[in-house]
Amino acid sequence: MKSASKILLLLSISTLFFSMQMVVVFAQANYKTAVPTLNYIPLTPLPFTGDCAPEDIAAKKTHCLPTTVPNLGRYLRGVYMLGVALAGLFAVFSIVSGGFTLLFTDSILGHSEGKTKILHALGGLLIVYSSYILMNQINPQLGRDLNLSLALPRISVTKGLFSQLSSLSDASARTEIYKQLMGEVIQNTRDANTRATSEDAVARKIFDDPAIQALVRRREQAADLASQGEQVPDGVGLTAGENQILDQAVAESDKHQKIADNTRSYHLAVSTIDTQVHNSMLPGDTVIAKGSVGSGNPESSASFLKERVGGYIAALEETGGDVATDPRGVETQNTTEAIASLVTKANDAVSVLCNKQYNTTPDTPAITPGYKNPATHLMIPPTESQAVINRNRCVETNSVN
Repeated sequence: MKSASKILLLLSISTLFFSMQMVVVFAQANYKTAVPTLNYIPLTPLPFTGDCAPEDIAAKKTHCLPTTVPNLGRYLRGVYMLGVALAGLFAVFSIVSGGFTLLFTDSILGHSEGKTKILHALGGLLIVYSSYILMNQINPQLGRDLNLSLALPRISVTKGLFSQLSSLSDASARTEIYKQLMGEVIQNTRDANTRATSEDAVARKIFDDPAIQALVRRREQAADLASQGEQVPDGVGLTAGENQILDQAVAESDKHQKIADNTRSYHLAVSTIDTQVHNSMLPGDTVIAKGSVGSGNPESSASFLKERVGGYIAALEETGGDVATDPRGVETQNTTEAIASLVTKANDAVSVLCNKQYNTTPDTPAITPGYKNPATHLMIPPTESQAVINRNRCVETNSVN
C-alpha cells in the first residue's frame, strides 16, 4: 500500500509537470511579438507552415500554427516548441513506466530499473528547461520565441564640426564650418560669463542683508576701539553667536566670489585652447586672433596657448575653491580637478598643433626604415625621422605643466 501511494504521488507530480510545460509552450505560441523575417525561401514547403494565407490564420485553420509565417525563424520556433512538448510527454510516459515497474516488480533489479527510468525522465526535463532558462538569460527573445536574428540597430553618427573642418578641402566650406565652431566657443564664453555674474550677485546679496551689515559695522567699530586700547562696550562687541553668523556669511560670500572668478579663468582658458586649435585648420595666411597665425605656423599657436593657459591655471591655483566647469548647469568642481582636466585638454591641443606644424601624426614612426639604393645598390641604414624629432621638441617645449 505504501508503494502504491508513492506511485500515485509520482504520477500526480509528472502530470503537473506536463501540464505546466504545455501551458508555457502554448503561451509562447500565442505571445504576439514581431519576429524579424530572415527572407528564407524554402525549396519545398516546410512542415507546420502549410499554405497559410492571412484569412486562414484569421480563421485559425488547423494546418496553421498561431502567428505562423513561412520563414526560417518561425519554422525553428515551431520545431523548438514541438520538441519541448514531446520531451514533456516522453518524460511523463517514462515516469509512469518506471512507477509501474516499481509497483509490480518485487525483484531488486526491477526496482533499480524503475528508479533509473524515473531519474532519467526527471533529468531530461531538467535539461530541457535548463536550455530555456539559459537562452532566456542570454537574450529574452531567444527563450521567448527563439528569435535568432543578429540584426543590430543602425547607429547614425554625425560627423563633428572639427572633423569636418580638418577634412574639407574647399576654402569657403571650411570658413563656414570655422564660423560655426567659433560661434560655439563664443556662446560657451558668454554662458560662463553669465554664470560668473550670477555668482557675483549671490556674493553681493549676502552683504546686502541689513542684519549682516549691522554686524559688520559693529565688528569694525570694536576692532577700532581695541586697536586704540579702549574698552569695547557691551552693545558694540559681538557675542559668540553673532560672530558665528557673521563668519558663516563671510565664508558663503567668499565661496561664491571664488566660483565667479574661477569660472571666468577656466572658460577663458578653454576658449583660448579651442580658438588656437580651430585656427590651425585654416589657410596659413589667415590671421584670426592676436597671437594666432592659422595653420601657417601652428607651433606659434602652441607657444601662445602655453603662455596664456598657464596664466589662467596660475590664477585658479591662487584663488582655490570651486569652479563651474559646465556654465549651463548648477554643479561645480574643485580647482584641483578642473586644473587637471585643463592641463590634459591643453596638452592634447599642443600635440595637435605640433603634429600639424611638422606634418606628422601620433602614429608616425620615429625611425625611418632602411632601404636599398637602386642606383648604387647600397643599403641605406635606418635613420631617425627629423619630422618626429621636431614634433617631439615642439610638444616638450610647449606642454602645459
